[in-house]
Amino acid sequence: MSYLYNMPVSATIPNAKTGKKERQTVGAVPVTLFTLEDLGIEGEYKKVTKAATTEATATEEVESVEGVEGENEGAENVEKESAEGAIQLVYTDKALNHVFKALVSHTLATARNKLIKGSINVKEGYAIATTVAELIAPPITRTNTYAVTSKAFATGFSAFMDTTGKSAGVCIILSNYATMQGRSSLKNAIQEHKSAMSKYLSLYAETLTIEALEDFRAQFEAVTAAIKFTVTVSAEDFA
Repeated sequence: MSYLYNMPVSATIPNAKTGKKERQTVGAVPVTLFTLEDLGIEGEYKKVTKAATTEATATEEVESVEGVEGENEGAENVEKESAEGAIQLVYTDKALNHVFKALVSHTLATARNKLIKGSINVKEGYAIATTVAELIAPPITRTNTYAVTSKAFATGFSAFMDTTGKSAGVCIILSNYATMQGRSSLKNAIQEHKSAMSKYLSLYAETLTIEALEDFRAQFEAVTAAIKFTVTVSAEDFA
């Protein structure tokens, strides 16, 4: 029994009259808030009679619900800018009510983290959860996204090398250079290896679609940078 909540979003903006920076609301983003029933947990609850306007009044509204004892546990975790109207029901059981508040707080925080700072726009590649499965899914980060793409790039390059007719040894060496770990070795590889890698990297690129080239842009740039990497030292450096 989820419900939709328009989460206020604020940003630090200079006051038009005084020039002093202050927090101002820049809009609101619809966020799906889940109840314990959505997690498969049954519990008796009652709806809050009216929307709260601050953390303090949110607690007061919980206390005002007929037949339910109020509490402030977990309320501090809900940011002031998102407190209004977020808690729209209260569970009779204190423990369940605490879990529900934590769930709401986590959902709001997760949604806020997917927004461009000081904006109501969602970051590219992200989406605000509309189901419990989406809410608990592992977060998408630049690091793990890059790692997954790099693995796909290396796998594709290795498959391409198998079609070149080169010996197994050459294919293994050059394919390793295409991996995230192998790029470090490529930086210090002998020039013959770098020249071969440059050649087959270009040939591999010719086999890809425009979309794939765009997806693998960072990987091509990283491997190319490793090929071009040089260290100039002199005998005096080791004296």
